[in-house]
Amino acid sequence: MKANATRNALSYYLNTILTALLGIIVNPILLNGLGATNFGVWKATSRFLDFASVADGRATQALKWTIAFKADSDDETGKRRDVGAAILVWLLVLPVIVAASIAVVLLLPSLIADLPPEDIEVARTIGAILAANIVLMGLLSIPDAVLVGSNVGYRSMNVTTLFLVLSNVAMISVAWSGAPVQWLAVVVVVSGVLNGAVTFVVARRDIPWLGVERPRRTEVRSMGKFSGGILLWELAQKLLVSSEMILLSVAIGSFAVAQYTFTSYVVQFYLVLSLVTTSAVAPQLGAHIGAGDIGSAAGIARIARSLSLTLAVFFGGMTLLLNSSFIALWAGREMYLGNGVNALLVLSAIQVALIRNESQMQDAGLRVWRKLAVAGTATVAALVGAVFAYSLWESVETSLCVMIAIRIFANVILPHQVNRLVRGARYPVVRCLTSAVFLLVCYEVGSRVHLGSWLTLFLFGALAACVVGGAAVLIALPNDLQRALVSRVRRALTRGHRGGM
Repeated sequence: MKANATRNALSYYLNTILTALLGIIVNPILLNGLGATNFGVWKATSRFLDFASVADGRATQALKWTIAFKADSDDETGKRRDVGAAILVWLLVLPVIVAASIAVVLLLPSLIADLPPEDIEVARTIGAILAANIVLMGLLSIPDAVLVGSNVGYRSMNVTTLFLVLSNVAMISVAWSGAPVQWLAVVVVVSGVLNGAVTFVVARRDIPWLGVERPRRTEVRSMGKFSGGILLWELAQKLLVSSEMILLSVAIGSFAVAQYTFTSYVVQFYLVLSLVTTSAVAPQLGAHIGAGDIGSAAGIARIARSLSLTLAVFFGGMTLLLNSSFIALWAGREMYLGNGVNALLVLSAIQVALIRNESQMQDAGLRVWRKLAVAGTATVAALVGAVFAYSLWESVETSLCVMIAIRIFANVILPHQVNRLVRGARYPVVRCLTSAVFLLVCYEVGSRVHLGSWLTLFLFGALAACVVGGAAVLIALPNDLQRALVSRVRRALTRGHRGGM
């Protein structure tokens, strides 16, 4: 089980790193090929259609956690009935998926401020194509859910990584060829269908019991209720992750979304990395909770929290130190929203990552509704408060401060809910406070750093990575996890030395 968790983590990290590297290459190409306005329209439309995707009922997510919770069960027939229940729930909500997608497509001109009249049909065409992708993905993602729930998610992630590379190559071709921006959406749909088909082949090979059987009514009701909770949580989570983009899109316009895309690029990468880190161990956590092994579950929860905080310190510190110079060299200084907004985006990203980390651990225990009430309320209130603040003061910084302040109560309550689910788990409050002080120091230093070439950025970045990385380990990881990390690094170096000989 531990070996699979490691494989899951490595495959997720590879996918995340490749996504970031491809984004560094592809985003400037798309920006130059499409222009800032069309690039902003593409990014905003894609993000808004993400919200319509939650209408698929999230039956596949419910299936994933159900399979993980039953990992130690030998009832293969019951698992096939769970697959059948997930498909039936998806079919029942299919009309809602279509209606939600149509509504978002029609509302796009109102959701993107100052959208030029000639771009309205462009945005709606992109939205319609992406909506078709949403309808299909509810069904095509079932094999992935089974693989992830069976703690072999690395197999489906490897397939996803392959199509990630191929789809980005196709997007570059679209930009270079001068084809309409709508073809980017076509690339997304074709890639998604092929990804789902290949994942199904992999799942059929690796999961002997995979199949579909008619579910019982009680199983459909249970799956539907759990799916409903996950659906609402997915909506809240998408609002949580997209709150800054929504604020800028509604209040300012597509150019601000383009600026946000570049300024927030590193912190968005951190958010994904933090999410997949917890995802790698979540099936193992769910299996221990399902088996009643609370002691082992508490140990995994401790590791997940420590790793999440370590990533927060490292990526937060590096972004505060280097983002201004990086964006200026990469996309141009006009694409940087400023040191104040950058610092608030870092703080907001860390807050979101910690909220999602606690929420994922509750998902592993099939607990959805309590965390939804807390995180969902905080997210909606924060977004409404931020938009209202902007209408009063027309200040992005003030709006972001309001958003972060309102969400704090979720950061306080969610850990208590996890601790009640996993008795013996403790939240690292002191380490969080120490991390905040360190990040403040990074902000002060970063506001004085201005690097004018890629060479100086690389050299200073390498030095900063050593310092910030070491500080992150010392500040965020408990002593026993520090020793385990050092021991693992030494073993890896020893194997590498022997291999070299």
